[in-house]
Amino acid sequence: MPDLVAFDAKDCSLQDLRATNFRLLVGAIALLIVCAGLVWQGLMGDAGNYASLLSFLGVSALAAVLVIGDRKARKIVLQRRATLKALLNANVLLRLAQTANEIAIVDWDCANDHAVWSLNFVDVFGIPSATPPTKTPYALFIELVHPDDRSRIDAMHHRILKTGGTFSEEFRILTLTGAIRWIAIRGEVFCDEYGTPQRFIGSNFDITERRQNEDQLKQSLAIIELANDAGEIGVWNFDSRTGRGTWDERTRNILGLAAAKENVNLTHFKNAIHEDDRARTRSVILAALKTGEKFLVEARVYRPDRSIRWVRIRGMAEIDPISRRAMTMTGIMFDITERRQHETHLRFLMRELTHRSKNLLAVIQAMARQTGGDSTSLDEFQARFSARLQGLAASHDLLVNEDWQGADIADIVRSQVGHFTDQIGDRFHLSGPSVQLKPEAAQNVGLALHELSTNAAKYGALANATGKVDVSWRVEGTPLVDRRLVMVWHEMGGPLVTPPTRRGFGSIVTERIVARALEGKVTMAFDPDGVTWTLEIPAAYMLADAGPLPLK
Repeated sequence: MPDLVAFDAKDCSLQDLRATNFRLLVGAIALLIVCAGLVWQGLMGDAGNYASLLSFLGVSALAAVLVIGDRKARKIVLQRRATLKALLNANVLLRLAQTANEIAIVDWDCANDHAVWSLNFVDVFGIPSATPPTKTPYALFIELVHPDDRSRIDAMHHRILKTGGTFSEEFRILTLTGAIRWIAIRGEVFCDEYGTPQRFIGSNFDITERRQNEDQLKQSLAIIELANDAGEIGVWNFDSRTGRGTWDERTRNILGLAAAKENVNLTHFKNAIHEDDRARTRSVILAALKTGEKFLVEARVYRPDRSIRWVRIRGMAEIDPISRRAMTMTGIMFDITERRQHETHLRFLMRELTHRSKNLLAVIQAMARQTGGDSTSLDEFQARFSARLQGLAASHDLLVNEDWQGADIADIVRSQVGHFTDQIGDRFHLSGPSVQLKPEAAQNVGLALHELSTNAAKYGALANATGKVDVSWRVEGTPLVDRRLVMVWHEMGGPLVTPPTRRGFGSIVTERIVARALEGKVTMAFDPDGVTWTLEIPAAYMLADAGPLPLK
């Protein structure tokens, strides 16, 4: 392939210069001879030789014209030689630039379908060193284009040949070795005065490395984005010089600004911070702007609906090495509201646990004292005390399973009549709505139900094979007036009931302790057919109640 920019005009200009110098030398010699003849004629005073003198004068004039003309010609030749030399140097520099930057240039004569390629076209496109004579320049080019890009490049080619003007595209080529390379082509199509394309001049760059780096960057960014999505992390950036910044979609969602279209600034951010955390947050960020060190702060933020969320903010400022002033600050933000709520709940539980542990120890101490007073032997004490501890533990198991939020009444009843579980629906009938009791109420109601079921198994409806127990509860009153929970334990079909002559620990629990602890009222009726125990407590000890939900 001929080199588009490599040509040498040195020999041509040197020959022209030599010819001009020869003519100038001949003219000068002729002029000297004529001048010498004129001087001799004047000295001799030969008047008869005027014709010869005129001839010498004519020849002298001609020689002078030749000398002057050749001097001008020599000047033009020297200028031409300097111009060609400069052009030659420029072409050498252009060739070096092409080689250094791996630019392949093609100059295609559209009218005659003839193309001239630069020498490094072979290197850039990876084609044989000689153009196949059976293929046109465009056919050779389009055959190199990757099949997936060929239709797009072909359409661009036909379009630009119709309209002329500049063009720019990036595409892949498939070399003869099977390697895939990325090429960027830039150029222009020149048309004549009729709009017919005449020349197609383009430069081709191998951008494979750049595209590979871009792909790697995209993969890295995709991984970062995936990690941010997985961690629900928002990214933000502020220009500390202008105060303007950008929040990504995730940060906007955290702050409740997903629908906002306007740009954000430090004022938006400051106003979003809860007033109780604003001074602390500002102090941390200002210190980071001065030092360029990383910072970490947790603060509450307001959403537009005035709901409050906890956020964790990490960032770092970029410091100008000359002015030592912060230029930008970039960081991340993620919502830690659930974690904070969990921590708050844990602290609450720890306080509750300390409080309840003290109460529990007092209850156990009272149980031990009362059980010991009612027992006639150590074995009886151990059996009765152990049973009461198990009943107390059953209520605590329910509360632990619910993170000490509370327990459902139906679950409390089932936990305290565990040894009769298989008879629920036969000898036990449970009915009432779904009601959640607070921990303190759950614990005390559980103690009372344990004593009632133990007493029923020894002396009441569960002491024979025919007795039954009906446990029901209901919510009475309205949310504004005297709302309360009413719970009834009613035995029937058991042995004949006679009022007790003494009050043991069971009676104290069911009649006094529960009522006093829950600010309620207890009534105990010893009807001959069975015991009826009724408990009424304020709605303050309920977490929630639903509509009637019979439980059998």
